[in-house]
Amino acid sequence: MRYAMGVAMMTIANGVAAQTVDRPFTGPSIGVEAGLLEHHFALEFEEYENDTVVSRYDRYYRANGLGGGVFAGYDIAASRNWRLGVEIAGTAGGRDNRATFEGLVYDQKPKFGVRGTVRAGYVLTPRLMAYGSVGYGGNKYRIRDQIGIGKEFAWGSSFVVGGGAEYRIDRRYGLRMDVKHVDNQTWQAFVGVPIRF
Repeated sequence: MRYAMGVAMMTIANGVAAQTVDRPFTGPSIGVEAGLLEHHFALEFEEYENDTVVSRYDRYYRANGLGGGVFAGYDIAASRNWRLGVEIAGTAGGRDNRATFEGLVYDQKPKFGVRGTVRAGYVLTPRLMAYGSVGYGGNKYRIRDQIGIGKEFAWGSSFVVGGGAEYRIDRRYGLRMDVKHVDNQTWQAFVGVPIRF
């Protein structure tokens, strides 16, 4: 009886190990990431002639700085090479973004951001997966507004698109390059360390 149970346990353990090898980039993961974080916004300007608007145009303001964050996700094997997953992430950092107009200032100081995405990945080799992601996210800013545009604390949200690649150093630890764009708010290009369980 003990022999039979031992054989059964070894068979189960070997099956789990074989599944891990055959289905890389699956299961739960957490990680940290850091890199370039750009905050941007657009202001609409109007030109008048004899109290009549003759033109309207948008002017973009951008500020690049260092940022980082944390993430957690879960991936399943949809086939031998395709992976489907979900991920939530939080970000912080970047530089203040400022517009000046006739001596007046509109300033956005970034506080934090959140993103929720779904992704589809393709396993190129047992150690390398490329993926694309879509979802929804937003950022909170502390506003200094002398022009009369926004609120004291501003929250904005929009759709998220992105993509990247993940490389497995071993079964548990990896490296990834991830790019995400929150429409009309941020671009981020982060290097991360995903840990899979």
